[in-house]
Amino acid sequence: MVMTVDFLVTRRRGDGQRWFHAISVKPSKELAIIRTREKLEIERLGCISLGWRWALVTEKELPPTLCGNLDWLDQWHNIPEAELRGRDVNAIAACILEAICQEPGNALNEVCASVDRLVGLDAGTGLTVFAHMLARKRWTTDLLSPLDVNRPAPILTVG
Repeated sequence: MVMTVDFLVTRRRGDGQRWFHAISVKPSKELAIIRTREKLEIERLGCISLGWRWALVTEKELPPTLCGNLDWLDQWHNIPEAELRGRDVNAIAACILEAICQEPGNALNEVCASVDRLVGLDAGTGLTVFAHMLARKRWTTDLLSPLDVNRPAPILTVG
């Protein structure tokens, strides 16, 4: 059986030596499943045997806004090809960024709708691409603040 952790944080101490902190993330309802708890215990013991710190995080330890944003973005990790009608995601994303720069105070849904009309996309495609770029971490934003399509676009960095 192959065991993995969700996050492995690597840090350096003042003396330059590295230390690791393994973090597993599970919905709290899954902790009621015996097999899930058994796997987590195997994972915990494996990390400890490697000299790593180990932690379990559920949605109860995370800010509700972050959980809501991540839940919303999760559905946009992949875009069905049919939705793009042969169009290039990067080209649509570039149009969205340009529109955001030209209309920085406009609500995100308005900006994306104008890109849909301008480029000839089905209604909602621009917003889908926007969310996809965030979900894929091609664009970043503050996920501790609510993502609200009725407010200006919250892009912090592009890369």
